[in-house]
Amino acid sequence: MDNRHSYNGKDKDIIDVLGPWQTPGYLMVIGGADRLDAEHKLAKLFCALVTRTEANSAQRGIVLVSTATRHPEILTSEYTRIYTKLGVPPEQISTPLIRTREEAHHQDNVALLAQAAGIFITGGDQYTLTQVLDRTLAEEAMMQAYHKGAVIAGTSAGATAMGRPMIVAGGGSGELRMGMVQMSHGLGWVGDDTIIDTHFGARGRFPRLASAVAEHPAALGIGIDENTCLLVNSEGHCAVAGAGVIYFVDAANVDINTAHGAHTGHPISIGPLRVNVLSDGEEYDLPGRNIVFAKGEAPTV
Repeated sequence: MDNRHSYNGKDKDIIDVLGPWQTPGYLMVIGGADRLDAEHKLAKLFCALVTRTEANSAQRGIVLVSTATRHPEILTSEYTRIYTKLGVPPEQISTPLIRTREEAHHQDNVALLAQAAGIFITGGDQYTLTQVLDRTLAEEAMMQAYHKGAVIAGTSAGATAMGRPMIVAGGGSGELRMGMVQMSHGLGWVGDDTIIDTHFGARGRFPRLASAVAEHPAALGIGIDENTCLLVNSEGHCAVAGAGVIYFVDAANVDINTAHGAHTGHPISIGPLRVNVLSDGEEYDLPGRNIVFAKGEAPTV
């Protein structure tokens, strides 16, 4: 039995929630700490999606991108161990070093990424990740693979970088104050005007995301718990998978927002915020900013 087919959601098969295999592929936006899960639920989901892509296209193998971390050998070894345990042959897992923009243009790295069925981006520093990858041949190759049906997963920093604008740092005090969150230009793979934050519940990051949304009110805030992911198709239809919940924070129709004009360090007032909180098996539409399916209701797709 191929263990890569062994993923099952609590209430329905998450792999089939977004419909049959398609091109472009899927994005897995993971809230971090997934490699610490003894059941490897999200790793199984990733491997099952890779297997399905390989069965329907010429894309092959998994590429681990460790650009964000200072310890690439440690993280790639850990994920390689997990994937081989789940049935992926070691020779089908590649771990290229892409630490600089020069390496992001290296033809061997570009070729590996372009032909991959699955690309997994580790955690670390999202600013480093975007500075190395943004507008390079490596990023183009990732998008080429994605458009041929590959799944691209990112955890922690690898997930945060998929939004635009992008949280870089700050907000650790838990206070909603102007200038407490540092922002930069993300890769925007999930879409423009999408702010992604990870380790959400474990690190008490709601004030941080609310602050980011206050400063960028056109953007949808997405806060993802650890060992939890948002599975996104090319049309922005999403499904939640994993152990925790995902917060969708929308400031598009607030009556008050004092972020613009507030001095650095001053408290911010904003509201009413529209907040949806979804768990495993539930669905959300990013363009419409609406819940599509909640457990106990009939699905609309």
